[in-house]
Amino acid sequence: GERVTTVEAQKALVQKWSWNFDPRKNSRDAVHLIFSMPHGSDPEALRNSVRKVLQREFEGHEAVFAIHQDKKHPHAHLILKLRGRGKDKKRDLRKADLYHLREVFAEAAREEGVEMAVSPRAARGVGRKGMKQVPYQLRQKKMVPKAEKETAQETVFELQIGRASCR
Repeated sequence: GERVTTVEAQKALVQKWSWNFDPRKNSRDAVHLIFSMPHGSDPEALRNSVRKVLQREFEGHEAVFAIHQDKKHPHAHLILKLRGRGKDKKRDLRKADLYHLREVFAEAAREEGVEMAVSPRAARGVGRKGMKQVPYQLRQKKMVPKAEKETAQETVFELQIGRASCR
């Protein structure tokens, strides 16, 4: 229920959380989840729905979230600490867990008066996943991501030496 409004408060929160982060370099100590509601939904309904998901599914875990209304639909960015308070083991979120969270969120949204159903991407007519953030931001700056540039160079090389062909 606390509001984190300054950069100093954000840094203090990270410092507070990090005392029991895993020392391994690529350890996943927190996860970024996005919850969104249909166009025109009340941002307070979104805020209350996210809080209900946290209460129902992540008891004893610390989290912080922000509500954005910069797109056609209000959405919340949630950062969840995967190790709960006083727990040695981290929560491991799998694909089935994420689908379950969508169900819990939809139920919480309906309790807040927002009609939502849980459906797979294909059923909603969304065939492709969104682009990852880094390549998207590079494209916005008219830059080509390094991995794509290297792949293109390798393909050209393969064509030049005759190991690959155009069909």
